Amino acid sequence: MTLELNFAPAPSGGTDYLARALHWTREAREEHERMGFREGWTTTTDQLATLAQKIARRDDGRA
Repeated sequence: MTLELNFAPAPSGGTDYLARALHWTREAREEHERMGFREGWTTTTDQLATLAQKIARRDDGRA
């Protein structure tokens, strides 16, 4: 499997994030889906956003 992560400035501010997993076979993709791959990455990106917000507040002197 290959994972591609892209981060880019969002037009309205903030950051656009795109994660793309490229599996070698359909079966591998389906197995990862059954294992909760999508939900796991959703949780991970939510945690990353929370951390980034905390860092931004700290750097702005608000935390």
